[in-house]
Amino acid sequence: MRTCEHVDTVTAGCDDGNACTSDACSATQGCVTQPITLADVNRGFIDPLQTPPCSQEQIPRPIEKLLDKAATLVTRAGRTPAKADRLLRRASGRLRKAAKNVSKARGRSFSTECVTALDAALGQAQTRLQCPLSATVSPGGE
Repeated sequence: MRTCEHVDTVTAGCDDGNACTSDACSATQGCVTQPITLADVNRGFIDPLQTPPCSQEQIPRPIEKLLDKAATLVTRAGRTPAKADRLLRRASGRLRKAAKNVSKARGRSFSTECVTALDAALGQAQTRLQCPLSATVSPGGE
């Protein structure tokens, strides 16, 4: 059992470096690593207005719509596991399109700080989507 310093937080000693796991420190178990599930993706999905550098800015409507659609698809994937692979792939496509739109808006529609924060949030959301998506692919790629 690996020990950790700050209970109920992720510490450098507990981070296993795998983006597809959630790492925490438990007083009784030490470092605890759990695979990211569809429920985790849904809970931690992107909200641009909660991105501090963007809190006082108007996110362009086309980007908001793409993020809303991606979030809806992730929610649907959680409710219909049989369709999760297709729905997550569609959500991933919406995130890629939103990222392109954010890059185009750099310095025009909102601040560079907001664009940088959104880029990071979109990258994290995309990574979180890939974890359960890769887990839904059956052996042999079928």
